[in-house]
Amino acid sequence: MRASWADAIEETLIAALLGLMTLLTFANVIARYVFNSNILWALELTVFAFAWL
Repeated sequence: MRASWADAIEETLIAALLGLMTLLTFANVIARYVFNSNILWALELTVFAFAWL
């Protein structure tokens, strides 16, 4: 069965959110351990994005 255009959009948005969450978490870990600083809003944005998955 072929996927509808709504399914394709949904899969694209889910993949984009997962990619954003992964990049944000990775950047926050690098910032914490390499630069001894963190991205203040990274955890909140990751939790917010996870809630919308």
